[in-house]
Amino acid sequence: MSCDCSRLAYGAKLMLPLECKQILGPFNRAFVLTDVVFDLWTFPNGAASKACGSVWNVLPNQFSRLLVGGWVTSEGTQYHLESGILCVKSSYLSICSCFFVNEPTALFQARVTGCYCESDHRPPIDPGPFADVAWEEMPSPELDPIDPRGCRSAADRAASFTNREVLATGTDVVGPGDLQARGRAGTVAIPAGSAVAIPVSRASLRWSSEGARERVARGPKGTNLIVARRSPDGRLIHWAMYRESSVSTSPRKA
Repeated sequence: MSCDCSRLAYGAKLMLPLECKQILGPFNRAFVLTDVVFDLWTFPNGAASKACGSVWNVLPNQFSRLLVGGWVTSEGTQYHLESGILCVKSSYLSICSCFFVNEPTALFQARVTGCYCESDHRPPIDPGPFADVAWEEMPSPELDPIDPRGCRSAADRAASFTNREVLATGTDVVGPGDLQARGRAGTVAIPAGSAVAIPVSRASLRWSSEGARERVARGPKGTNLIVARRSPDGRLIHWAMYRESSVSTSPRKA
């Protein structure tokens, strides 16, 4: 389909394994997605490296629908949607990635393009703190994106394998001051620009920002680990809800 350049919109994100990121929107009017490109950013297995990604259209509190997605190889993956996919007003686009258990998972860059449906040339309304959050720029040396808890030594990595399944993700707008979260092991601080893995009980944790009442981050049934990533300006908190179980790989004693 043809698009007037004055109505075009573009979004790009760098994706780690097991992440979901908002890439474009919320839309202040109806929007048509026309092109999606996934390119590998790292090559942990040389030319055989791969990842997988998908594009979702989300209307908060109403629906979340899969639009396109699949494997990403070293040659990249492109989706040219000649007729376009309509995304309703107030919805947004998210990119989700996966994690291969038995082989390395590459990072990849996602790029999406589309246009607004109306013929007027007014620029889209700034949606606020969601628009400028670049998660890939967040310094988080204490958090391995594949293993949020982190292995303390090579021996620990060889002795056990953690099976981790992502159940849900979510976001909350927070104040710029201190942020505290209380999980199974007690209360931890989540500074701006950091990422923290928090073991939880009953699929939820309680948290509060400076000068605000206590709130609850609740995951689906089975959630026992919540990873909290806070944007560099401190205004947005991203929750990733996991169900994890450990499987020992150590040889049995005779």
